[in-house]
Amino acid sequence: MKVRCLTAALLGFVSLFLTGRSVLPSEEENEIARGGAAKADGIRSAQGGVTAVKATIILTPGKGFGDWAPTKVLQMNGDTVTRELPAEHQLIMDASNREVSSPYLLYMPERDKLLMLMNRENPYKALPRDSMLMSSKDHGRTWGNPTFWNPKHLDPLTGTAAIEAEELSERHAVALTYLGDGNLIMSGANHWFSHDYGETWEGPTAIPPASNGDQVILWDPYLVDRDSKTGKVTRLVQPGCTDTGGWPGLRSFVRFSYDGGLTWPEEIAPPSWNGPTGTGASEKALCRARNGTIIVACRIRNAMVIKERNDHYSGLGISLSKDDGHTWTKVKVLYDYGRHHPSMVLMPKGEIVMTYVVRLGQLAKEYGGLRDQDGFGQWRIEAVVSRDNGESWMAHRYVLAKWSGTSQAQSTSTVLLPDGSLLTAFGAGYRGTTGGLGYLGDGKSVPVDKERQLGPLDIALVRWRPGPD
Repeated sequence: MKVRCLTAALLGFVSLFLTGRSVLPSEEENEIARGGAAKADGIRSAQGGVTAVKATIILTPGKGFGDWAPTKVLQMNGDTVTRELPAEHQLIMDASNREVSSPYLLYMPERDKLLMLMNRENPYKALPRDSMLMSSKDHGRTWGNPTFWNPKHLDPLTGTAAIEAEELSERHAVALTYLGDGNLIMSGANHWFSHDYGETWEGPTAIPPASNGDQVILWDPYLVDRDSKTGKVTRLVQPGCTDTGGWPGLRSFVRFSYDGGLTWPEEIAPPSWNGPTGTGASEKALCRARNGTIIVACRIRNAMVIKERNDHYSGLGISLSKDDGHTWTKVKVLYDYGRHHPSMVLMPKGEIVMTYVVRLGQLAKEYGGLRDQDGFGQWRIEAVVSRDNGESWMAHRYVLAKWSGTSQAQSTSTVLLPDGSLLTAFGAGYRGTTGGLGYLGDGKSVPVDKERQLGPLDIALVRWRPGPD
């Protein structure tokens, strides 16, 4: 079946708009980084009331869709700010006050076009999230209206007819990947394909189960291998896992497709990622270094994730393959707790930049829990750099964003733009409340449940450049 993306406005969906609330380091943030005090602030909600927000960032006036504002990325050595790098930021919010998160950002050079997949909270909790696409023809300066990639995504807010049960799973998608020449793949309950730069989509194509028969869990984009002479796609590498619950519960693997994602005949489940001697890995971002090494940045499931029923305890580690993904090194742990959802970019000179979320705001103090002076959890988006093909990562890091409150940081996606700058998209939790939601800074870890939910998310974009060593 071939489907054409429908502009959300045509379906009665209130279009996304950009608000100027800064979630990136500002002059106040720089002061805080030096030990200064944070300020409380608030935002106007869609219902006209003021939602109390514990904010470390100053509001800046928004001018509507496509508005960018200046900010600074902090280059850190430990807890010391060593440089303030000029950057720009943009924030995307749903006018109906629903959560918008899980961005997947890619650049299509043939059209000089950006495409971003995002997932919007459905007001009817029985339904999965709605996935939408947005595109930019000016490197993110402005964005077109969001579109539903599947006409079955009729918005419940418009009062449309009930959606058939078999259609529910086709509303949500992840792992948006560009194969080149206008070809894309994304995955949810099934695979979907586009051959015209994301204008129309064909599917569904069933995702085969893992070799042990279990359903495959997908999240991160696929690695695309090409013929060095022709540039044609020769192989896709899919990072996946299965999860039976409990500890360790995960079976982590990569598998290969040689026909553009239609079939997946080979699967590798490295011992270093699995079993009693391995490091449990769930989501995995992939990148091929300039020397041919494949790098996987793993979200590590440790015992605290299971004990506390809180996957924010997950850590971040690196595993390498020097034989095209058939064998993998032991996972080198970069962070034991509270950092994950990585995205990697190969830079023109061979450096690899990895962005990731920092979720120390929910962790107990003995596991690095980070709270501000008023007891509210702190959240960040950071980046580190490797100059030796993923073997090691530089000690200094970059802070792209930081805020306090009960809304988390979520899911980074970074692309290289033609001018050499980076564009990083992520879930930004600036709307976290100080009231009856979330984690109220008592120094203890509280599991997420129906009574204590995190606040809503929006998507932020940062255009930036790494600094010198």
